[in-house]
Amino acid sequence: DIKGSSARGYHVTNSSNVIIQNAEISNTKGEGVLFVASYDSAVIYCDFSNINGTMMQNAYYYYDKQMKPSNIFVQNNYFHDPVPQSQYGVVLRDGYRSVVSHNEFDNVCMSLSGFEHIIEYNEFRGGSRDVTDGGMIYTTSSGKGGSHVRYNLFHMFNVSQRAIYND
Repeated sequence: DIKGSSARGYHVTNSSNVIIQNAEISNTKGEGVLFVASYDSAVIYCDFSNINGTMMQNAYYYYDKQMKPSNIFVQNNYFHDPVPQSQYGVVLRDGYRSVVSHNEFDNVCMSLSGFEHIIEYNEFRGGSRDVTDGGMIYTTSSGKGGSHVRYNLFHMFNVSQRAIYND
């Protein structure tokens, strides 16, 4: 568990086969979990709260140019109580073939770019209270397509938001 950090919770760089499981990650000043140029890893059964930054982020960058799948699995987690309210629960940046499934998002959103991701069986409640130009799932213009967003539940979100926002 990481509770109260003046920096990030977990910062994993240039690694593979890393599993962060059954952790409580709260009160950090940076990201809760940050994967940089890493692949074949997972964040499962974790509780994220009071994170002053993105709760879980995969910054893949260079590997997608080599057509190597990122294969980051984000499953069965609870993302809630962000600080500030506009922060994202999960960000997939420029990777490919990651899976985000069976998570609960309470007053946080998700952002994705890259391609061939699978986003399924998640529950999104409340969205972000401060974001007016976005959605509970926000796909950026740098997205390369082929992702599947399916079987998710969206409810109780800000009237100025959308469930899925393709920018």
